[in-house]
Amino acid sequence: MKVAIIIVVVIVLAVYLGISAYGAVAVTRIPRLPVEQSPDTFGLVYEDVSFPSREDNITLKGWFMPGGEFVVIVVNGGEHPRIEVAAGTLEMTKDLVDRGLSVLLFDQRGRGESEGKGLLLIKANQDIGGAVDYVRSRGHSHIVIIGLSLGAATALDYATLNDVTAIVADSCYSNVTEALIERIVYFKGIPEPIVRFFTPGMYLMAKIIYGYSKVNPVDIVSDVKCPILFIHGEADALIPVENAYELYQASGNPLDELWVIPGVEHCRAYKTDPVAYINRVTSFFEER
Repeated sequence: MKVAIIIVVVIVLAVYLGISAYGAVAVTRIPRLPVEQSPDTFGLVYEDVSFPSREDNITLKGWFMPGGEFVVIVVNGGEHPRIEVAAGTLEMTKDLVDRGLSVLLFDQRGRGESEGKGLLLIKANQDIGGAVDYVRSRGHSHIVIIGLSLGAATALDYATLNDVTAIVADSCYSNVTEALIERIVYFKGIPEPIVRFFTPGMYLMAKIIYGYSKVNPVDIVSDVKCPILFIHGEADALIPVENAYELYQASGNPLDELWVIPGVEHCRAYKTDPVAYINRVTSFFEER
């Protein structure tokens, strides 16, 4: 009887871990999407650039748009390469350059034209670090990061151990588990209870397969020393606006700001009102 129970337990565990491994790979691995637009479309002067990621020297590619001493590095979220068309990355870049800021748009590893495998949440710090190192090699010392969604979370993580001038965290999640569950439910249509049941196993298998370690932005945001502008749409169905309130409260930096915009969906603040967005972002940089 005991042997039978042990066999059943082993089988159940094997099935659980097998499904968890499949889920970890399915969620973590992302497709390589093409770069769909060019700065030429918006009359931008730009350079094609390439530079190594920090530590492991993966060649990353992008565009540098000169505009001034301050440099904005844009870090897109999810599987997006150097631009996210729906979020208006290039239009935003044009507005920032017109305001006297330089901008670096780059493909993280496994995205666009950069080398490497595309994986969510894996080695993003090395990619951001490589972008920062490249900008500094050009003689720029004032570097700000605009992170969108997952890009905002990785930017905050990077800034806990590295100096930047300021961060704009647009549509950032506070808890990676809740964000993961919401993402799977939202995009895959899998019932939430099932996703929650397999989430611990997925973390375990992601650790074994990819070396992933879970980081919740709400737990580390207080270690970010530079000012942060949190931007969030009140109608965000993918990452609810409560995430922004949690991050702002947890940060505790009196130089931080929170801008919640009624009726705006996930990462659509700029596209909804470009003038207000650019005014708010540039004013934040200037005041800080």
